[in-house]
Amino acid sequence: MPVASRARATLAALHPLVQPYDEITLADVVARAMVRERVTATLLTALSALAVVLLAIGVFGLMSALVTERSQEMAIRMALGASARRIARHVLSYAARIVAVAILVGLPIAWGAAHAIESLLYVVTPSSLTAYVWGLIAIVGAALLASVGPVRRAARIDPLAVMRGS
Repeated sequence: MPVASRARATLAALHPLVQPYDEITLADVVARAMVRERVTATLLTALSALAVVLLAIGVFGLMSALVTERSQEMAIRMALGASARRIARHVLSYAARIVAVAILVGLPIAWGAAHAIESLLYVVTPSSLTAYVWGLIAIVGAALLASVGPVRRAARIDPLAVMRGS
C-alpha cells in the first residue's frame, strides 16, 4: 500500500497528534458492499442448476417409464415394419410434448418470480428476453440429453424377445 504510507506521512506532517485508523482501499469497500449480491447470485445460480438437473432426472424417469411400459406396443410396431428411426421419433415427440407443457406452465411462474426478486437482479431486467431464451435453451438441452438413453433403448427393442417375454 504505497498510497497509504504516503497518506500517513502527509497526515503526520500536517497534524502529528491525529492517528489514522481503519485504512481500507476503495476496492475493499466495493468488495465488502457487494458480498450480499455475490452470495445471492451464487445461490440463485446453484438453485437454477439444481432445477435443470432435477428436470433432466424427471424427464429421464418419465421417458424410461414410457419405454418400459410401451415396449410391447413398440415391438408390435417394429414387427409390422416400423423403422427404429420412426420409433425413436415417436418417443422424442412424447418428450417434446412433456417439455412444451413444462415450459407453458413454467414461463408465467418464472415471469412472476423474476418480478418478485427484481431488487436482486443486476443488469438483467425481469422482462429480459435474453435471460428467458438462455433458460429455454438450457431446459430443452437438458431434456434432450435426458431423453437420449430411453430413445436409444426404444429404437433397439427386439420384437421377438419382447413377444416371448409377454
